[in-house]
Amino acid sequence: MPAETVTSQPLVRTYLRSGVTIVAPKGGLRHDTPMPDEFYDSVRRILEDGCSSILVDFSGVNAIDATGVARLTRALTSTCRAGGELKLLRVPPHVYDLLEIIRLHDTFE
Repeated sequence: MPAETVTSQPLVRTYLRSGVTIVAPKGGLRHDTPMPDEFYDSVRRILEDGCSSILVDFSGVNAIDATGVARLTRALTSTCRAGGELKLLRVPPHVYDLLEIIRLHDTFE
């Protein structure tokens, strides 16, 4: 009997629209998931490919913790150093509230 093949959806989807790369993480941006590293690696690859205008669609993020915030901040720093810009899109209230509490809400557009 052949082994069952399990396919999973990517944790971070990226696509290009009107010259802007959209990064769409899905799930928890938390220390106990691979998502924070997957997210940052996606941004790093986009920058290495020469794209510097990045929108992060947070509509699929259901949780975020300090690790997720650290990777998000690192992605912003890397993008700025590459001469680009990283903006947030569709930020759920729970994510915005955390960014506001730690005073990063004004750092991200």
